[in-house]
Amino acid sequence: MEIGLANEKDGISFFKVFYGVIGTKDKTISKEAEISFISWFLENFHNPDYFEFGMTNTLKEYRSWLYTDVENCKYHEIDNLSKKLNNFLDGRWFLNGQASKQYLDYLELKESREAAVDARKKSNISIAIAILALLVSTGFGIYQNITAPKPPFEVRVIEDSTKTDELEQEVKELKVKLSRADLLINIYESDD
Repeated sequence: MEIGLANEKDGISFFKVFYGVIGTKDKTISKEAEISFISWFLENFHNPDYFEFGMTNTLKEYRSWLYTDVENCKYHEIDNLSKKLNNFLDGRWFLNGQASKQYLDYLELKESREAAVDARKKSNISIAIAILALLVSTGFGIYQNITAPKPPFEVRVIEDSTKTDELEQEVKELKVKLSRADLLINIYESDD
C-alpha cells in the first residue's frame, strides 16, 4: 500500500509492486503465496485501462503461468506469460480509495501508538520525580523533628505582684492630687 500511495500520480505496474515487496526477480516465494499476493493486489489496486480483463481470468491465467513446468523456464520469465496478461499486469495500476484509507488509518494508528508509548514514558518519569520529591520532603520533615529542641516538661508561671501593687498605689496618689487640683480650679473660678 505504501508503494501504491507513493505512485498515486503516475501509477505503478504489478511487477514493480511485487518486486518492491519481495525484492528481486531472483528471490522467490511459494507459488501459493504469490497467488495470495496477486489476489490481494487485484482487490486493492485498479487499472483504468483494462476493464475487460476480469479478476477471475487474471487469477486463472496467472496461476496457469506459475504452475507451468516448462523446461529451462526461469522464475517470472515474461516470455511464458500471455501477451494480454503481461500487458494487463504491466500497465498503470492505482491504489483504490478504500486501500488508501486503510493505509492512512494504519499510519495514524502507528503514530498514535508511538505517541502513547512516549506519553507513558514521560508520565512514568513524572511519577518518579513526584515520588522522589515526596521522599525528600518526608525525610526533611523527619530530620527536623529529630534535630528540633525538645520543649520543657513543666512550665511554672510566677507572678510578681510587688510591681503591680506599687503601680496601683501610685495611681491612687495621682487621683488624689487630681481631685485637689480640680477643687482649687473650681475655687479660683468661683472667686472671679
